[in-house]
Amino acid sequence: MVPGPAVTATGIGSTSYRPARTAPARRPLRHGTYASQDDANTVLDRVRAAFAVPDPADKSAVRRVGDLIEAAVKAGHTVPSQDEVRRALHLDLDPQDLPTMADYLTRWLAGRKKIKAGTRRSYESHIRLYLIPYLGQWRIDHLRPGHIDAMYDAIEERNTAIRTLRAGRDPRQRDEVKAQRVVGPATQHRIHATLRKALNDHARPRPAQGYQPRAHGRAPDRQGTQAHAVDR
Repeated sequence: MVPGPAVTATGIGSTSYRPARTAPARRPLRHGTYASQDDANTVLDRVRAAFAVPDPADKSAVRRVGDLIEAAVKAGHTVPSQDEVRRALHLDLDPQDLPTMADYLTRWLAGRKKIKAGTRRSYESHIRLYLIPYLGQWRIDHLRPGHIDAMYDAIEERNTAIRTLRAGRDPRQRDEVKAQRVVGPATQHRIHATLRKALNDHARPRPAQGYQPRAHGRAPDRQGTQAHAVDR
């Protein structure tokens, strides 16, 4: 369970609060100055109200509220209201109104009217061959980094199986994978870029003080020697 944010006011004209972060330690985020203690307390009340929106047991949602507040402060905006937080977390929608990844990606591609033919073919193949088979069952607000990581793990397992059968002595097994392609690091990187673009486009019509969801998960580097986290 993620503890609530530590929220304090330090003197007239200043305020300090610590939104929950992914790391165990919390980084203080300072905002001010203010003309009076009442003004500082008003901002602190908005911070408390923002953190009161998500279920405290939903660690991901609490972290997202912290990111939302941090983005707003760094951009010079006011701390987001509870309504803005609910919109960012999709809590203003009936769950039935949120699409699965399969439905969303299909509609997203159909709505991309001004992209080049080659880009459309690339998006279509990534969606049809990888994103929908591995992620399509998840509702878009339930997609987590672990789901994306599992997709790349499954792709690598399939690559290993193809290589093993190709190197085997059984001609029938070699024939089974003769036409199958190994999905290399460069292709996996492009698949990840397609997913990231689709998720960012989903967030764009629903901005809330600069918040954008992240396409979390691992994307192999272009040399295929390591895996690294990719945000936005």
